[in-house]
Amino acid sequence: MRILLVKTFFLFVFFVLAADAQVNRHVLRERLVLQDLARISSSQATYSATLGNGEYAATLTSLYKVGLIDEALASGEKHGYLFALQTVIGSPENAPSFSITATPRVYRRLGVRSFFLTLDGLFRGGDLNGRAANEQDPVLADDACTNGSIFLNEQCIVQTLRTVGSAQATYAATHGGGNYGSLSSLRNQGLIDVRTASGVLRGYRLFVFVTSGSLTEAATFSVSAIPEKYGVTGIRSFRIGTDQVVRGADRQGGASGPEDPPVD
Repeated sequence: MRILLVKTFFLFVFFVLAADAQVNRHVLRERLVLQDLARISSSQATYSATLGNGEYAATLTSLYKVGLIDEALASGEKHGYLFALQTVIGSPENAPSFSITATPRVYRRLGVRSFFLTLDGLFRGGDLNGRAANEQDPVLADDACTNGSIFLNEQCIVQTLRTVGSAQATYAATHGGGNYGSLSSLRNQGLIDVRTASGVLRGYRLFVFVTSGSLTEAATFSVSAIPEKYGVTGIRSFRIGTDQVVRGADRQGGASGPEDPPVD
């Protein structure tokens, strides 16, 4: 009887651990999927502002051919999810637009939640029993960088700064005429999403500083990210400048400076 109880206990532990491992795999896959959805959205903004002359790429392959996304993502299947891009060509009645869906290839085994993303930068979807998400589904409270930890907040705000830095470069090369823009200016051109344009996300506040170019001086920009609540939502402060290098250090809640070390 004792042996039977011991065996039963170990079987219970095994199944609990297996279930936890499956949940963790789903969480990891979903985070990677959300990151790739954001990557496609950012790539579409770059494509529209440069090669697309205001229009978005019609296919994922088009984005891959110009080096904006990787080959696996261009295939439409990655991380156990199926990615689909829908693009609307601009007309006198409608502005150009696009939407992206990511749906588990095998519901429950490879993923639970389905996702939908469009120009507004808001993720929609949820556990939809394997169907593709759409614009009617609820906005998700989380994104690719949400779990409430200081470590992940810092990791993801660094990625956000890199996205803003890339958006600044594209803006200066196109609509800015050599000058950089505010967060709202970048958003108006579709180069960043709504959350980033708000300047408050992932436990950080963003501050943009720009100087216009002149005959003797080139235009410059810097974007600082400071924890909303030092020690609670983040410890390190970060910045990215015209050199596109993200730097950061523990500034006790103050702003990061150009002398801070680069962040990997």
